Amino acid sequence: MTILNNIRIFSNSFSDGVKTERIALKPYADEHVKILSGCATLGEYLCKSNAPSEYMKLIQLLPNESMKILDIGVGRGESALFLSSLGHKVFAVEPSEDFCQLLLSASSKFGMPVTVCQGVAEDLSQLGEADFDVIFFNSSLHHCDDPMAALRHSYGLLRPGGGIFLASELYIRPWVSKVKWYERLRTHPIEMGHYGGNEHAYYSWEYMSLLKKSGFDDMRVLPIAFSALDRLSSILSLRIRGVRVHGEAEFLLRAIYYIVLSRFTRLPFLFQFAARMSLVACNYYARKPI
Repeated sequence: MTILNNIRIFSNSFSDGVKTERIALKPYADEHVKILSGCATLGEYLCKSNAPSEYMKLIQLLPNESMKILDIGVGRGESALFLSSLGHKVFAVEPSEDFCQLLLSASSKFGMPVTVCQGVAEDLSQLGEADFDVIFFNSSLHHCDDPMAALRHSYGLLRPGGGIFLASELYIRPWVSKVKWYERLRTHPIEMGHYGGNEHAYYSWEYMSLLKKSGFDDMRVLPIAFSALDRLSSILSLRIRGVRVHGEAEFLLRAIYYIVLSRFTRLPFLFQFAARMSLVACNYYARKPI
């Protein structure tokens, strides 16, 4: 591991997919540099992202005292800054150098200490840290070329009894085959909301299987923080390279889908069934045995 410009670099090389993603993310990092310059407070900056809302709900399941947290795939860094603002010792992992620099700038501007680490989760054994109380994958495990290696390394970095969250991960509906999903990603990237990242497709039961095979227990599926209205607002405003991802007809169909699902899954046992069957979005939690 080397330290360059206050960034801990622990990955010596990147796959072609990650290299492509790093290039694709640069315009988003540049755009957020401008957003950061216009934010006078941390609160203003955090309002630009849904990550703090999601983490607020998840962090309530953990002890209140200060924890050592590893936040993986932080992107623009709002989640890491939010965790730091709660008094936790935060290590943020991100493969994009541009996003790492953005997070450093935000950390300095708002006085929120975050240890910024550049690399991929498959190389976490080279991080040079251990005994984390909790590890978050910030909508990032599905970007890993080898999610099993990422989870096994995470398991090794957790203290006994420590927890792991997979937050806001991409999931496929059970009636969609992976072959069809990847083909549509190739032929209709804008419609799929694909910004050029290193995308991989998984069903909900695959995430749970990966956690179990990595040695974790006490696995749970948890509701996401976003309401149907939040999801629809996000869908309506989503643009890739300036192009709106969803048209009016598709938005209407999704509106009906999310509203029906939100009502259907209000009962815990129905949510558990739908989440495990990959019918609704959810978060995943598991624990390293004591």
